[in-house]
Amino acid sequence: MAATHQDEQAAGELLAAALTYAATGLLVLPLDGKVPRNRGGLTNASSDPEVVADWWRRWPDANVGIRTGTESGLVALDVDTPKGGAGTLAELERKHGKLAKTARVLTGGGGEHIYFKHPGREVRNSAGRLGAGLDVRGDGGYLVVPPSIHDSGRVYKWIRPLERGIADPPAWLLDDPGASRNGSAPPVGDAIPQGERDTTLASLAGTMRRRGMGEAEILAALKVANTQRCRPPLEEREVERIAASISRYRPKQQVAPTGDQEAGQEPFRLEVLSARDLCALPDPPASDELLGPLLVRGQRLVLGAHTGEGKTTCAFQAIRAVVLGTPFLEWTGRGEGRALILDAEQGLRSVKRRLRESCLDDCDQVDYVRVPDGLALDTDPQHVAAVEETLAAGEYALVCADPLYKLHTGDSNAEREAVDLMRRFDDWRERYGFALLLPVHCRKPLPGTKFSIHDLFGSSAYVRGAEVVLGLQRLRDGYSRLHFLKDRDGDLPIGATWGLLFDRNEGFRRDPDDGKHEPSTADQVRDLLEQTPWMTKAALTTATGKKMRTIEQALRELDATSRRTPGGSGRGENLYALPDADTDSQPTHTRSALFED
Repeated sequence: MAATHQDEQAAGELLAAALTYAATGLLVLPLDGKVPRNRGGLTNASSDPEVVADWWRRWPDANVGIRTGTESGLVALDVDTPKGGAGTLAELERKHGKLAKTARVLTGGGGEHIYFKHPGREVRNSAGRLGAGLDVRGDGGYLVVPPSIHDSGRVYKWIRPLERGIADPPAWLLDDPGASRNGSAPPVGDAIPQGERDTTLASLAGTMRRRGMGEAEILAALKVANTQRCRPPLEEREVERIAASISRYRPKQQVAPTGDQEAGQEPFRLEVLSARDLCALPDPPASDELLGPLLVRGQRLVLGAHTGEGKTTCAFQAIRAVVLGTPFLEWTGRGEGRALILDAEQGLRSVKRRLRESCLDDCDQVDYVRVPDGLALDTDPQHVAAVEETLAAGEYALVCADPLYKLHTGDSNAEREAVDLMRRFDDWRERYGFALLLPVHCRKPLPGTKFSIHDLFGSSAYVRGAEVVLGLQRLRDGYSRLHFLKDRDGDLPIGATWGLLFDRNEGFRRDPDDGKHEPSTADQVRDLLEQTPWMTKAALTTATGKKMRTIEQALRELDATSRRTPGGSGRGENLYALPDADTDSQPTHTRSALFED
């Protein structure tokens, strides 16, 4: 079959990439998928441009591999996301600190390759030594690199290319090959299966070396384990190589772990600063602020509102301010950067209307992704990979994901599932440096109760890690209140409530008269009855804190209508609503319902 223009273009990109890598001194090899095609495989990897060009003349569709280890000056962490690698890495980063910025690749399988400088001493390849889904590629290893094509058809892509710098590896990645996660060799069963022989024997050797045993003693013990337990046994020279390699490391003094400290792990220390020294530290750069303290790069803003009360419209106004530099409430956006909207709810007609109302319908700085059926970011590695690829390519300043509950398949109230979902989003926002805007649904507060952070649907994990949490509450047509529920940095008026005017042309804006005068009792009663028709006088008294006589006067001023509902023992209650209330509707709250536990 004749090659298509697209095939030829892809082949040209593969050859160009291979020659570019070789020109920087990296050792290149052609791959059939992930398997070397050249004779001698890894050992014959080359940086000679003539050799490399000849390989791609013979196999123009070959993927590109580069050798890791001392020859290329690289080691790499292979994060297999479908096998839990992202979660394992997150646990390691919580324990030891975040990884330094360094070269990263988004793999075709939805994982990552994270590159580090070779430390100058042997770094053995390992599979799962650091935990589920984490492999190390060091001496005697290689990696598939962009723009190679995965079996799934997805292309390997640089998230952060090599030329932007490579960091030193973390200490935990370079621990003795034999050191397991708890500082001792893993138990060896009756049989050591193929695929685990090198790792298990190296682990045993590492344990013996830390206890001060010499190469001869280690080799003797490994030979016994190899003969009796490895299925099939390794060749003797492989066992000798393992013993010799591990014996090159200096024995470590054994220190009994204290508390939860792991053997062989560097002790955890607290950094103690005086108050003077702490206050002398530089503040985070103001350039990270995209919309005052509301939206800051690397931070999360949660905006809660009841269905149909304007949270998406409000979010779109904030996005417009960020990308176009327009005012929003008390702040003006920077007018720099691009935004991504991940929409898992709105129909096309609704989306177009909202974009037009927000003056974003002719904006190239906003990318829109519609997934009406939602995403499975907790279970589907293809969905995860697709989002990561989009984030890596877009270099967004702001990402809005709406609504949150449709981005995973789990229970929004389940703490563990919510934590895992937020951990994924937090990793993305820190890695790619964008502000994350999350509109979420809220319960409608009962009359007389104050809007609070607990009214937001789902697990508290959604708001616990957020820097800013706001609540939007519609009181009547054209008028809402914005509640400031949380601000980790203390720059917003927490506990305050702003009155907001709204119309289709101008969107949300602050009420210039808000706070200038105390609302009358009639105004307060009107707001309550607009939210919840058919309330008792007792409920209105409790909600406003006014006396019964004052409530009765307000009801007369409003010309409120009333009706009586049957009660227990033949007693009933008078329920009140505004004159234009639906007389056929059933009362939503009686006095007893309002105050029951």
